Amino acid sequence: MISRIIFVSRIAAENTIGWENWAVISISEPDSSFGEAKLLDGWFAVHRACFHDVDPARPCGEPHVLMNEKHARDIVAFIHEVAPNVEGILVHCKAGVSRSAAVAKWIADTYDMPFPTKYDAYNRYVYAKLAEAKSNLLPREGYTLKELVAQCNPNAPMPAEVSDWENNG
Repeated sequence: MISRIIFVSRIAAENTIGWENWAVISISEPDSSFGEAKLLDGWFAVHRACFHDVDPARPCGEPHVLMNEKHARDIVAFIHEVAPNVEGILVHCKAGVSRSAAVAKWIADTYDMPFPTKYDAYNRYVYAKLAEAKSNLLPREGYTLKELVAQCNPNAPMPAEVSDWENNG
């Protein structure tokens, strides 16, 4: 079961010999002339994603590819699939500072692992997208009555069977 998580730069990831009981999440730049990271063989599994290090709350003025719901769902599903089978996950992006840190922080929070408490350079938008994807993808054990009522449409018509039951009960 996953017990360790590290985030590093692309260069560090490309120069790390694969660890058979570790998985990798490789995040690259959409417009990079370098293409995907050239990871060495030996990793348990590798997931690749491609989006810029941007946060819509802080417009950068340049064209960019945001992390989207599909990226987030794919990353969450990959982690959920490999977590029982690996000791750890190495996450990398170009600099190993923001996107990879957000993914690593989300994994640490989800799997009750430590994350440096003073580290705050992670991309909050990426972290939020992963949290949203988890809530939409992974099964729930149960719902509170308040959560179920919140999902109800108060304007929905009452099924005839319920009306008949109420009137004849």
